[in-house]
Amino acid sequence: MKKFVIILSMIAALSATAFAEDTASVKRDYTINTGDSQVLAGVVESIALSDLTRPNSRMIVTADDGQKSEFVVKPASLIFTGSGGNLLTLHDVATGDRVAVNYRVKDGVKEAVAIKVVK
Repeated sequence: MKKFVIILSMIAALSATAFAEDTASVKRDYTINTGDSQVLAGVVESIALSDLTRPNSRMIVTADDGQKSEFVVKPASLIFTGSGGNLLTLHDVATGDRVAVNYRVKDGVKEAVAIKVVK
């Protein structure tokens, strides 16, 4: 029993150090490569967060050419800053922020795969 506790403690200690990461010093730039995705750059015009009546959030982005596009933002969508690569939530994105949206069209609806915020 004593050996089991010692081995279990060693496994816990090794896994804790193996997965530890100094996030303050790590910079990330996420690249989403999906064969059927497209990218649209523009400015956030409005955001409608999910609630009990709307399971997915929605975001309207005005592209550089003036065309407006509406995106469904699911909980699995990756949202991050372009300068530091820090992960964000949709609550961190504000109207007027410049973004690059990587999206797929599914059943005629644009679904955001990743949103890169370029403030």
